[in-house]
Amino acid sequence: MSEGEDQKKELLDLLSKVPAKASLVEKLAQDLRKFAHFAGELAPAVREYVEQVPPQGLTSEEWSHQIEGWQSWYESANKLEIFVAPSAAFSATTYATTSTSNTVVFVTSGVTQTPQMQTAQAKINRMFQRDPLLEEARTAMRRLGLDQRSGGERPSLDLLEEAQSALGTGPTSALVSMRESILAAIGQLNRRKPKQEAGSGLDMLTSIGHQCGRPHLDSHHFERLAVDGHTLLNELSGGKQKVMSGQQVGELFDKALVFLNALLSSIDRERLRPT
Repeated sequence: MSEGEDQKKELLDLLSKVPAKASLVEKLAQDLRKFAHFAGELAPAVREYVEQVPPQGLTSEEWSHQIEGWQSWYESANKLEIFVAPSAAFSATTYATTSTSNTVVFVTSGVTQTPQMQTAQAKINRMFQRDPLLEEARTAMRRLGLDQRSGGERPSLDLLEEAQSALGTGPTSALVSMRESILAAIGQLNRRKPKQEAGSGLDMLTSIGHQCGRPHLDSHHFERLAVDGHTLLNELSGGKQKVMSGQQVGELFDKALVFLNALLSSIDRERLRPT
């Protein structure tokens, strides 16, 4: 068996394991949400009742019993906050993995598309269309201050809005503005990293990640993002020379939004210098 066949099998085996693991994570999240919601509704009602109980209505031991019960809940909730950083990293990793998967379409563009490949690609595109990718990118840009002018250049969010407005007017305007928005985001983040380092392109993005990335991301997270970004930017540039339908432009636009969200969700705002 060739190296390519071994690697393909390894990837297929890994992909086959993801749904079960994703279901487990989803169930854990659903349980947390259910019980957090229940406690959030229960506590005000209990408080309303207790407010009417006279101090002598319970013995000292009974008051202590109530206090200990709710103190236990509060401490348990505090412990869950430890998992906020890993959960944010999980979100960023999911976006980044999706971005990496998108590049398989770009790099296999010369491969004859089988009906199964076309069906799978259509499923992926529908998933992107139902996900609020644009609004999440807007929110992330505001979180990181990328809606503000930096270094005399237009902010990344401004260029993103321009790209979105240009959809439906032909491939050039929308895809060029999207490319400029991505580059502006990288440039703005690069200027705000704590320590300036020489480098451009892939080196710049990995430097941003090493200095400003969220904790709990794996050590090669930003290197993979840099490779994906390079592939995507080339594809956006190539859109100017291609004859593309409005649907194809929209699909590439969505893939660019996935990359933007992967990058922005990977950045720890607290590690950036102020705007």
